[in-house]
Amino acid sequence: MLANLKSEEANVRAVLAKIQLGEADAGVVYRTDIVAAGGDVRVIEIPAPYNVLAEYPIAVVKGSPNGVTAAAFTAFVRSKDGQAILEKYGFAAP
Repeated sequence: MLANLKSEEANVRAVLAKIQLGEADAGVVYRTDIVAAGGDVRVIEIPAPYNVLAEYPIAVVKGSPNGVTAAAFTAFVRSKDGQAILEKYGFAAP
């Protein structure tokens, strides 16, 4: 399965950098990294049956000494404004 793998980078940003510099023909990165590339790369969507979506849960830790602040942050992230910010940077809606 990995017979055609020519390079294995330490992280997604390194993969994206190789693509931007023309040192690789293709790579798999997160949508958020594509947004950060600012149009420097061509995107080929992975078909839904083969794609893996990253999930980022958010919750307030029970008994947190900063529970009020954590709850306010969580509420903001889940709000219309918070979701708009996440969307701007390539995150999908929950």
